[in-house]
Amino acid sequence: MDFLSFDARKAAEVGRKVQIRDQQTGEPIFDGETECCFYVRGISSRSYQAAIKAEHAARMKSPRSAKASEDAKMISDIHDDLVKSASRLITGFSAVQRTGDDGKLRDLTTSDDDIKWFLDLNFLSMDHLMKSAALTISPGETSEEFEDRKKEYEARWHKPSFAQQVLDAAQDEGFLPRTSKG
Repeated sequence: MDFLSFDARKAAEVGRKVQIRDQQTGEPIFDGETECCFYVRGISSRSYQAAIKAEHAARMKSPRSAKASEDAKMISDIHDDLVKSASRLITGFSAVQRTGDDGKLRDLTTSDDDIKWFLDLNFLSMDHLMKSAALTISPGETSEEFEDRKKEYEARWHKPSFAQQVLDAAQDEGFLPRTSKG
């Protein structure tokens, strides 16, 4: 059997189109009738993993070393880290524009400046950031109580920033087409 259809890393490299949502309301954003979207590769893509590995190696060689990276961070540092991480995942935009130096609207490119500008338009959501902690069973909580709380929590919009939306979309689910057993 040819296992090429199971190459999740290649599928993650190709990426996918994701509609951008309003951070405050969760509503999809449109430019007239056109969906405003970003294209994002998956976190298991080889290019993303290589960038993370190179950054880690450089950080370990820096004078601040690993000890400094363990120091407490300000919330703005966490936001900057999210923007930096998400910027490596964006491969394009659709119906997203900004005002150029000439005062006219222009399409966003995948330049570092355009991607950082886009991802820094809104600030991270602490509610969304704390999602994993909220989805942990509490001491004394029954499985049924946890499942009910989890459903209620997941049904709410947690106001993810654009960077958080990119990182959510980059998770590995959905990059491979569904395959039938055979």
